[in-house]
Amino acid sequence: MKSEKAKTNQVSRKGHVALYVGKEKKRYEVPVKYLLHPSIQKLIIKSQHGDLETKIDGPMELECKAQFFDDLLILVKEYDRSEAPRLFQRCLDFFC
Repeated sequence: MKSEKAKTNQVSRKGHVALYVGKEKKRYEVPVKYLLHPSIQKLIIKSQHGDLETKIDGPMELECKAQFFDDLLILVKEYDRSEAPRLFQRCLDFFC
């Protein structure tokens, strides 16, 4: 079984960033371009308690349920930028 430190030292694939989601810190590798999506940015800002850093130093942790993040990733892939934030604004407030 890997230690918690070993899990966070994994290298992400090229063009991807590691995100750890929820209390269980489920690891996701998402394309860097997803960080530009307004819904993902809101989650990052909320998880950073309003302090968004421009430099990524290590893995980012998001304070939401993994199931919610799974659903968000589906929508980020399927919808354009104008639709996903509108659909998820209420969900961000409710689940995260």
